[in-house]
Amino acid sequence: MTAIVVAHHIPYAAQAATSHWQDLSRKVERAAQADGPSFLNVLATCPPGWGHDAKDSVRLSRIAVESRYWPLFEVVEGHYRITHRPARQRPLEEWLNLQRRFSHLHGERGADLVVRLQAELDEGWAQLLERDGADAEWFRAREEAGA
Repeated sequence: MTAIVVAHHIPYAAQAATSHWQDLSRKVERAAQADGPSFLNVLATCPPGWGHDAKDSVRLSRIAVESRYWPLFEVVEGHYRITHRPARQRPLEEWLNLQRRFSHLHGERGADLVVRLQAELDEGWAQLLERDGADAEWFRAREEAGA
């Protein structure tokens, strides 16, 4: 969804998660200050729909970020910046196994598909890192200018 919005060249778009509330708060402020439309794609769990206990909502959101299933980044005027880099990547399977909606992927039945999903996720993260690296100088110059 975020990629679709970015493709429409809006001034500010970002992904955030309820588990990382400080990052989310900063992005809400930036979105409100954008010169034009802005978009926030926020991961918030759904205990009945996802099939997990409500008490695990923040944990699930955190694991989504740490597995890089839900990377935290922003796009300002077409320039990408990762706003949180997990210290270590948790396996996607850990996030999937905590939800009944993915029960068909648990264990040996879905092992091959989980491996493919992990590979796609890793490729997406590598592409995001490339974009972040290519745009790092733009963000540095902008911050030096006080923007």
